[in-house]
Amino acid sequence: KQLHRILHCSAYSGLRYTSISFSPGMTSTKLPPPGFKGNLSPEQKQTLIKFKEYVRDNEFIMKTVLHPLSTTFLLRFLRARNFSFSKASEMLMDHAKYIEEKNVWDIRMDDVIELCDNPTIKWMGMDKHGRGTFLIEPGLHVPGSMEYSKLGPMLCMVLLLASQELRDEKGTFCLVFSYKGWGLKNVDSKLDKEMMTVAQNLFPESLGKAFFCSPPWYFSTVWAVCKHFLHHDTKQKFDFLSSNPSKTLLEHFDEEVLVESLGGKRSGAETIDQFLRSRMKPNQTLREAMLERENPLNLQYESEDEEIS
Repeated sequence: KQLHRILHCSAYSGLRYTSISFSPGMTSTKLPPPGFKGNLSPEQKQTLIKFKEYVRDNEFIMKTVLHPLSTTFLLRFLRARNFSFSKASEMLMDHAKYIEEKNVWDIRMDDVIELCDNPTIKWMGMDKHGRGTFLIEPGLHVPGSMEYSKLGPMLCMVLLLASQELRDEKGTFCLVFSYKGWGLKNVDSKLDKEMMTVAQNLFPESLGKAFFCSPPWYFSTVWAVCKHFLHHDTKQKFDFLSSNPSKTLLEHFDEEVLVESLGGKRSGAETIDQFLRSRMKPNQTLREAMLERENPLNLQYESEDEEIS
């Protein structure tokens, strides 16, 4: 069930990579994947223009979303709904409603401090592709040990702050699941539901890669069935590393980034408490922290006046 939820929220909407072939002597250039900025079909461009007009005329979205007219940001919702204007509009509205309901932009670290020392989720830094990476250790989780109503806003804080540091051209994250010590005693449906709600509604199309290290044997059985229903590009996002995970992980991470327990040299990943304290000032709201630290190179928050291509 847990694996099914992870696969469901990260489906890639059937998009494919496209490259251009050149004659010998010419420089080879690879286009962005279809549906991304720089590689939109005429129909997709028209849908994006219509989507931007809808957002611009929607006062609620304009005041609730931090960068509502960013092309890269809006394309996430369009790709997640296969460029259906009506479905993407509904998804973006749900995104805005969640932000308002949870008062996300005005959250301060002290509001979620009791969740920050939970050892289940940690920040590991960047992989070799510039994707921000979270280390998730389900075996350390104790069901019922947190206030679930605050988990979603806390995850939003962390993901939004982390999104400002991404260097991957598609602005995606990487997840490393380490199942050491995991058992049925660690299963928490409330935790899974809250995490999937945030991933699906607020950060669509944001998973770049997921590694499952030493997973339970039946994960592989479920995967053997599920993968036949997924697009090729979606399947490429998941690696199940049953034995010697460090060999594969070191192809994607520098030794200084990968934690020792997975074959690297890093003594330990950042706890969420450490992550937030290094990126937010005392009593600072999330909005204030993001605007202060905003990276102009970050693809998710480019100019609202950019040309659609």
